[in-house]
Amino acid sequence: MCQSIMFIKSGKKTKAWDSARADLKKVYFNRGITSCELRFVGNGVVGCSGGMFLGFAHRYKRRDPKCEHTFEQTILCCTNCHQVIEYNRELSERCFEYLRGQDGVKQGCQNLLVDMECKRE
Repeated sequence: MCQSIMFIKSGKKTKAWDSARADLKKVYFNRGITSCELRFVGNGVVGCSGGMFLGFAHRYKRRDPKCEHTFEQTILCCTNCHQVIEYNRELSERCFEYLRGQDGVKQGCQNLLVDMECKRE
C-alpha cells in the first residue's frame, strides 16, 4: 500500500524570512560576525557552541508586528545561547541593548547573565 505525502506550501511570511535570512548572512559576514555573539558559559545549562548551530535571534518574536529582519533587530547566536534568551525577556532586551546599542557591535553577553543572576540571589 502506498501512502501519499502532503507538502505544505511556504506562506508569505516564511518566504519573506527566507529572503531576509539570506541577506542577513551576507551582512553579518561582511561585518566579520561568524560565530555566536552571546557566548554564554554553562551555568547549569549547556554552554555556547561557538560557531556551530547558528541562527538568528530576533529582538521581538517573529509573529510580533514590530519584528524586523535587520542587523539592528537580530543577533547571530548558537541554539544553546538562543534558548537562554528565548523566554527571558529582560535578558534578551539587555543583550540587544548591549550588542546593538549606540556603538554597534560588541562581543559577548556573559557578564550580563552573571550580573542578573547575582541580583536574584
